[in-house]
Amino acid sequence: MCLANNIMLVDDDPLSNLLHRIVLRKSNPKFKIKTFSEPSEAFRFLKKQTESRNDELPGIIFVDINLGESTGWSFIEELKKIPKPRLSGLRVFILSSSVDRRDLEQSKAIDLIEEFIDKPLTIDKIRSRFGFASKESLIECVPLVLN
Repeated sequence: MCLANNIMLVDDDPLSNLLHRIVLRKSNPKFKIKTFSEPSEAFRFLKKQTESRNDELPGIIFVDINLGESTGWSFIEELKKIPKPRLSGLRVFILSSSVDRRDLEQSKAIDLIEEFIDKPLTIDKIRSRFGFASKESLIECVPLVLN
């Protein structure tokens, strides 16, 4: 069974992973976040977790579409091969800066994908989709104005 506090980020851009890790931690400090820059590594991790029924199985996966030599689509195709009962409760989101309309259409055509979210992930996006951002994390920084 997938655990809601376990989050997986699959993105080949280290800066995006860092930013999204920070935003997710600010939205809920209890999140356990794993990042993968290679979709094959992410899939091997998932396969191992589903086979061992480990408590590290993610409840939410954010996948970028453009992953260097690979794509998020190939990761999704591999993910679809895992028996559904083992992924019970899993929520998969495309998190991408792609402006190609075909990517949005493709994400809608795959039942496993819950939604296409435009990068970057923000606290507001997390709050509106998941509703679990803590009030403390939503405090905005106000710039100091010196006269």
